[in-house]
Amino acid sequence: MRNSRLRAAWPVVFVVLCVSASVPALLPPEQDPNEFTSEVAKKAAAKYADAVGKLDEEYSAKLKKVVDQYAKELDEARKLALAKPDLDEAQRVLKAKAEAQAAVWVKPAQRRNFDVISARWGAMTQWLDVTTPVRAKVQDGQLSLVPDQMDFPDPIDGVRKSLVVMYVKDGKMELAIAGDGQPLQLPPTDGR
Repeated sequence: MRNSRLRAAWPVVFVVLCVSASVPALLPPEQDPNEFTSEVAKKAAAKYADAVGKLDEEYSAKLKKVVDQYAKELDEARKLALAKPDLDEAQRVLKAKAEAQAAVWVKPAQRRNFDVISARWGAMTQWLDVTTPVRAKVQDGQLSLVPDQMDFPDPIDGVRKSLVVMYVKDGKMELAIAGDGQPLQLPPTDGR
């Protein structure tokens, strides 16, 4: 019984964890070492990319420590709110914790570009992870597809399915949903 409740609740948890998390782009985009013709410039670009990669790793480790401490303190605040009982405050605390933890999922390099974090295909309580084939459709920082034309396995026969994509663009985590036959264009070009 408990597992069926978890399976039924995971789409709700997935959406809660995908709340927009805005993270500043702190570093410039990496330079492609193959763009230069001189060896000195190629070495400089490679050295730069390596240094940025190390900074990204250090930043991610430090951010995780800060978020873990924040989450621990928020857990305590939520316990106190539930003891009062102040359910509205408990919900606000839970939302803040989910937003902070979502920021850890985004790698620093992703904050500067477009990237698909996760993709799920299905309906109701039957969902498949289709992140890899969806990522493969990204070209030149754009994703364009129609879900039912992707030949995803059918997780639940006879039911219209949806594609749920969590992505990051310029440091902001977003969620997009497309149903059977609906074209999906990411990032959106409608000014969002």
